[in-house]
Amino acid sequence: MPKLIDEGRVFTAVLEVFVTKGYAGSGTKEIARLAGVNEATLFRRYGSKAELVVAAARAHLREVPLRELRATGELEQDLLLIVEAYLETNARVGAVIPVLLVEAARHPELAPALQTVWENLSPMLGIIERHQASGALQRESPLATMAALIGPLLAMGMFRQANPGQSLFDADAQHHVRCFLQGRAGSSGP
Repeated sequence: MPKLIDEGRVFTAVLEVFVTKGYAGSGTKEIARLAGVNEATLFRRYGSKAELVVAAARAHLREVPLRELRATGELEQDLLLIVEAYLETNARVGAVIPVLLVEAARHPELAPALQTVWENLSPMLGIIERHQASGALQRESPLATMAALIGPLLAMGMFRQANPGQSLFDADAQHHVRCFLQGRAGSSGP
């Protein structure tokens, strides 16, 4: 009978190592040690390091606030929901999404995990597209709008990680949205 493993513990170990060391620096021996399993068990169960990272990313990104976004139809409220969902998702899964985006470009074997990333970003992009179509947001690439909205939060998260304990990097979601709208509102926006 095969030994039961705590898959949640394995996936947490995988992503901890992946986020801190990147894909090339993620060793399966270290992952196995952190997860409390034998390295051979990882390969028997997942096949390869890439398949292990993809499975861990999919599992951790399956149920996050970004994926559950629903538009209210009111621009400022929808942007606030996006920012809050991003911050909550980031609090839950850390830098998994940005690291995956960077590492998948370098390591094509991680590309299957990007499908899950796009599934998480799609609700946000849909909300942005609707507000662009209504004229409430400037027409541009929805990805550019998303980057303008979320990019500063991503940068603040990186600064916070590099400087633990610094209160300068705390995000006020409502203030962030209002500042964003000063530069991105469309002709019918605020």
